[in-house]
Amino acid sequence: MHMTDDEIRSSMRKAQNPAEQVKVLAELNACSEAEVRAKLEELGIAVPAKKPKVWKFDTDRARQLLAEGRTDLEAAEMLGISKQTFGDWRRAMGLPINSEPHRPVRRKKAAPGPGPAVPASREPGTMTAARMAEIFATLAQWHPDAAVSFGEQDIRRVELVSTYEGAGEPVLRVRIE
Repeated sequence: MHMTDDEIRSSMRKAQNPAEQVKVLAELNACSEAEVRAKLEELGIAVPAKKPKVWKFDTDRARQLLAEGRTDLEAAEMLGISKQTFGDWRRAMGLPINSEPHRPVRRKKAAPGPGPAVPASREPGTMTAARMAEIFATLAQWHPDAAVSFGEQDIRRVELVSTYEGAGEPVLRVRIE
């Protein structure tokens, strides 16, 4: 302790609230309240009784959960209290922590690089069906539940129309309404 025995005696004699003074002495001497209480007993100074904390949950069940190997979070959730409250109780009781279970680290898949350029088309504003499928497959892989929109247009219906041109080659049209 940093303070002399006489300084501690004087401090306790002048204290209006001895229980609070124990906390003050602990802070001033950079030690625990338990160490201050032990020093006060050693000096023959009446040690104010410390009020026991009343916990508002089933502490017997909490001990049982710790004995089962539950983590603070698991036990707190089962007791319907916060993890902080459970941890405060566990530390106050001097009980060891059950380490958090090791969870495998989930790494995000790296996004693929940019796709190949859209193949040249005969008509402006068109692309091959394979390229369109590739774009939508990539979108579905990255964000499967994402809503898709085309500009400001509300999509009520998508229609695929397949026709054949003069030379018999297929022409696919996507109509969006």
